[in-house]
Amino acid sequence: MVSATINQTICEYCFGKNNITFHGCKKSRYKATLNQYYDKSMSRGFINKAPDIFNRTQRWSGSEYTITFKRCREKYGVEDLTFGTTAGCDFMKGCNIDVIGTPHQPDWIYKLFAFSMGLDFNRYARSKFQQTEHNGVRFWFPTFEDKTLRDIQFYLIESELEQAVGRARLLRFDCTVNLFSNFPLLQANYLISEYDDLGR
Repeated sequence: MVSATINQTICEYCFGKNNITFHGCKKSRYKATLNQYYDKSMSRGFINKAPDIFNRTQRWSGSEYTITFKRCREKYGVEDLTFGTTAGCDFMKGCNIDVIGTPHQPDWIYKLFAFSMGLDFNRYARSKFQQTEHNGVRFWFPTFEDKTLRDIQFYLIESELEQAVGRARLLRFDCTVNLFSNFPLLQANYLISEYDDLGR
C-alpha cells in the first residue's frame, strides 16, 4: 500500500500491529508555499456566522480556486471542489488555492469507524473543546479523551485537508495554498489572518 495520507496507527487498527511493516518515507520539502491561518476554527458553524468569508478571503488572497464544504458551495455559490471530492483531481496543479474549513464529522461517524473495525473504545464518549497535540503542535480543539476515537478523528480530518491542499501539487509547482483551519498540517507556515477581523 502506498499513500500520501496513510497513517501507521490507523493501519495497525485495521490490520493488527503485528501484521504490517510500515515504511515511512522522508517528507519532501514543498516547492510551493503552504500558509495556514489557524486563528479561527472555520467549522461549518463558524462559517454560518460569517457567510461573506469566501468573498473576503478571495479578495484578500486573489487565489484562483477555493475548496470548502459542499453545503457552502450550494449556499454561498462557491463553484470549485468540495471536501470529499478532491482525491485524484489534477486541474488545480500549479494554481493558487484557498482551502477554507475544518472538515469535522459528527461524533457517531468516528464511533462507527471504530466499531466497524472491532476496536475497543468508549461508546459514550463525546468530543469536547480541550487542549491536545498533533504534528508537534499543541492547540485547542473539539476532540475526544478516548485515544482510539481521537486517532480516528485526526486521521479523517488530516487526510481530507492534505487531499485538498495537495490539489496544487505542492511538491512540483511554485504556487501558494492558503489553508484556513485550526487543525495543524505539517510544513505549513502558521500565520494569523490578515484580512479584516471575523471574530472568534
